[in-house]
Parts: sequence; C-alpha cells; structure tokens
Amino acid sequence: MKRFFALFAVFVLFFVVSCGGSKSENKEGTSDSGDTVSDDAGDTADSEPAGDTGTDTTPDGGDSEPETDPCKEPNPCAGLANSTEKCIAENGDYQCDCNEGYMWNSAEKGCSPLTIGRICSGQTACVDSEGNYFENCPASETDDFFGQDGYFASRNGCIKKSLSVKTYASGEETVVENVSKLEWLRSFSTEKYTWEKAQIYCEDLDYAGHKDWRVPSPQEFFMISDFSEVRAVSSELFLNYPTPSDYVWTSFSSPYSSSTTYGFTVYPDDGDDWFDETIHEQYVICVRGKTLPAAEITVSGKEGEEIETDSISKLVWQKNYPEEAKTWKEALAYCTNLEYAGFSDWRMPNVMEMVSNLNYDDLDLAATGGAMEKTFWTSTYMPDNPAYQYTAESDWALISKAIKEFHAFVRCVRDAE
Repeated sequence: MKRFFALFAVFVLFFVVSCGGSKSENKEGTSDSGDTVSDDAGDTADSEPAGDTGTDTTPDGGDSEPETDPCKEPNPCAGLANSTEKCIAENGDYQCDCNEGYMWNSAEKGCSPLTIGRICSGQTACVDSEGNYFENCPASETDDFFGQDGYFASRNGCIKKSLSVKTYASGEETVVENVSKLEWLRSFSTEKYTWEKAQIYCEDLDYAGHKDWRVPSPQEFFMISDFSEVRAVSSELFLNYPTPSDYVWTSFSSPYSSSTTYGFTVYPDDGDDWFDETIHEQYVICVRGKTLPAAEITVSGKEGEEIETDSISKLVWQKNYPEEAKTWKEALAYCTNLEYAGFSDWRMPNVMEMVSNLNYDDLDLAATGGAMEKTFWTSTYMPDNPAYQYTAESDWALISKAIKEFHAFVRCVRDAE
C-alpha cells in the first residue's frame, strides 16, 4: 500500500509540474506575441531608425538631400517675355519654353530671337591638316590647330539642335526641330520637280492637318544638318532619302543672265549647297513654321579696324580682313593671334556662324559675272573626308568645301559683350 501511495504521490507531483510548465510555455508564447506587436509598434513610433533603414536603400545614401526641382513654385518662367511660361527641368537647372521664333538663352536666362549663328554644328572633335583626329582638341592658343569648331562648341554657349519624330492621330509623321520649332515632312518627295513646281508642290500640300507648308530656305536646311555625322541629314529620321548624287531645292533663286535663272539646292549627304537652272528637276522636302531671321548688321569702329555687329546673333565680325589668302592652318593661327578693334578674343567662324552672315535676300548672281572671287574658311571639317574643310563662297552665298592646303580668305568673329 505504501508503495502504491508513493507511486501515486510521484504521479501527482509529475502532473502538477507538467501542467505548470505548460502554463509557463503558453504564457511565454503570449508574451512573445505581445512583445512582437510591442516592438513593431515601438519601431514605428521611433521614426528615426525606421526612416534611416528606408533611406539607406537609396543609391545616394541615407543622409543625402533630395535634388531641388528648379521648376518648383515660384515658377521661374512666369511672366518671361517671349515664352510660353512652361519650365523644363534639366540636369539640376531649368530652361523656359520659348515662343516660335525665339530660343532659350541659358546665359541670359531669357528667350532671345532665334538665330542660326548660335546653333551648334554638332562637331566636338578636332583634326590636323591631313584630316587625322586629335585625341583631345588643342586647348592652348600656342598649340598648332587651336581654335577649331570642336574646341569652341562647348565653350561659347552654342545651342544644340534637337530632332524628334512627331506622329499624328492620323498616322502621318513629321520631324520637328525643337529649338527652331520648324516642322518638316518626314519624307522627301518621290518625284523630281522644276524649281517653280517644287514651290507649288509644297504650297498646295495638305498634310497632318496643316496647309501652310513651304519650300525651306538654304539656312533652314542647316537646322537639320549634323556636321558630326558622315551623312549630315539623317537617313534614319528622314525617309525616301535622295541618292548621293541628288540635290534638293530650296526657296531661293536668282537671275544669272537675261535667259537663265538659278535655284539654290542643298546636298543632304554632306550639307553643302549649290545651284541649278530652275528649269531642271530636283527633289523637294517641305517645312512649316516661322522663318529664320536675317542678320541685322551695324558697322562701327575706326577706319581700317571696322567691325560689323549682328544684333540678332550677337556676333561681331572683322570687316577689314587680310587681302592675302591663307591655308586653313595659317588662317586658324591668324584668328587666334589677331588683335583688332581693341579685342584679342577672335576665332575662325564655324559653318553655322558663317551661314548666319550670308546674305541670300540681296543676292544677285548676275552681278558677280559668274566668278566666285571670295572663298572663306570655316572652322568646321567635313566628317566624311576630314582632310577637307567647309568654306563659304561669299559672292554666291554658298557653303562649299576645299582641301586644307587650298589658299582661301579668312574673316574672324567674336562674341559681342
């Protein structure tokens, strides 16, 4: 019996201990659950650690300040003259969307009259007389070949062209140059026309809901030409591209003789222009938008050191240039070392600056007697053959090309202050 009671007592003791343990485990489980809620609630309430944890996952690290939006209120473009007042944030800075006929001037933080003389050619590289590329553009005035288009492109505040395809609800496509806001047909004509019929073709065109199409001027073609590319006008953006031997009509023409009139043409492949009798047939492409303004020149300075200031492009031109023709290398050095009219910051003009100074409106080919007496250097080389440089035939208002050892004239340019 005693053995029985002893076993019973052990059993009861075991039962009590087991039940107590179970209750303790249940209590710890409840406490864990409560602690979990409590800890979560504590982390949420303790906002700094939670915030640090979240911020640490960003690429810039937890303590970096977010970039300030330059277009945040107050809108810096509000009330800006010649603008739509729309602010566009870009690389930590802003620019304002300008009305048609104006372009954003980042230096002055305003909308200036549109001028081709302030548009970049597209070149950022430099070459020697044989057309060999430099690893870096010569950057010292004492260096041979200093003063090229590619060197000044990033230093004189030129504005980059921007082309994009615009697709209408009808499916019709155009190409828009976003600086000038000129809108182009995406396709060259599939047929050739005489100069007069090319003008009619564009004037009668009803496309993409617009009826104000026209033939572009020679200057306007330069707004879609990229002189960093072997093919100046893109054959990817523009369709039905003419064959390499074909030119395209522009809106300008001039009498050459009592019986002959020439129309100006552009060669899309390398961006230079030429002329052809208006009775001949060439391709055409149409454009719409406000025409580019002509230069407005004021002459000032003393005799022998006169300057021509263009109030549109804000470029200052050397009026009294040397009478002796030079090689391209010699001409580069001449402009670099020039002290004229009290200034020493002269440079050779690039192709866009030169185009802005050509006078198409008063051109009279008949008055030249058919002679191209004045060929001027530019600082822009030909991408498809860098041994050649773009030149300007001033008497004929043409952009052409010449090998760098050719002797041509030079007329230097500088930025107005």
